[in-house]
Amino acid sequence: MIVILYEEATMEAATGARIYVPLGYELHHGIDEVLLPTDPGAKNPVFFTKKFAGSPEHRWQVQSVRHQPSIDPTTYVVRLIRRAQIDQQHYLRDILAVRNKKARAVLHPWAIVEVEFGQHLSVGTSNGDIEVGKRYVDTVQLYSMPKRRLAIVTQVLQRNAEDLRRSRQCRSG
Repeated sequence: MIVILYEEATMEAATGARIYVPLGYELHHGIDEVLLPTDPGAKNPVFFTKKFAGSPEHRWQVQSVRHQPSIDPTTYVVRLIRRAQIDQQHYLRDILAVRNKKARAVLHPWAIVEVEFGQHLSVGTSNGDIEVGKRYVDTVQLYSMPKRRLAIVTQVLQRNAEDLRRSRQCRSG
């Protein structure tokens, strides 16, 4: 069994000491490897998308990812930092719903938009090792730096609502 504990790194108001508040955990039975966010480098922040009960945030900054060798079963602790969230009104899906328009009415060729590009994932094994996720090719985009970037619209393809729902279900399931 593999356990992933998620904690939020915060500062205690009275003392200024760093404390870690539990956000949630995942239990994996009969699984030898799990995908984890990559431990960030000193100058390379890593961001992670996960929704925890009781917290409105979806995007978190990863502070650290560590194996806890003193805990049995194999346990990984992922420490996250709360960050400012982008307001839902700025997402294309919500803009289209509020304006009751199709994408072609809102997006135009050569417009500049902000686009989300994936996240770095590592593999945690049942023996406590943290490895590169190269075997999980569907999570790797070679030479891509996962983050939000500006992009230029070159073409607007019209898709119906059913296609978008199906696409969202495929990504989440």
